[in-house]
Amino acid sequence: QALEVTLSYIPSQAVSVNYSAVGGDATNGDDYTLADGTVTLEPGNQKATFDLTLINDVEVEDDETILIALSNPSVGVLGANDTLTFTINDEDNARNIQFTNTTGTGSESTASVSIPIEINLVDTANDTKVYYSVTTGTAIGSGVDYT
Repeated sequence: QALEVTLSYIPSQAVSVNYSAVGGDATNGDDYTLADGTVTLEPGNQKATFDLTLINDVEVEDDETILIALSNPSVGVLGANDTLTFTINDEDNARNIQFTNTTGTGSESTASVSIPIEINLVDTANDTKVYYSVTTGTAIGSGVDYT
């Protein structure tokens, strides 16, 4: 991702400015890579870019932000927009958890029955909890037909 730095004037000499990630909830090395650096605007050029590398993962997560600040211009002073809030939009699909089948059966003589569920994405870094409840059909709970 190319990030652009713009001067308010056309420089007659080279102008350099430092940049660095100074905050946000995204993690350098996990969500993006950006080393502290310097961008130089050559004479006659009002704009220059530096690269922010985004890391694509399979983790379903909220959008995350990076705060990138400019500092120490070689000429002039920083303007009001000296910090950029960059948002990384999560593109990973939400996990879908569902029953493997829409119906199931079991014999009364069977002590227990497994009811399979499936998940479309596995997050190996975190546990996935599935909460369930039993709603009334024609069977009677509390140990009569099932527990």
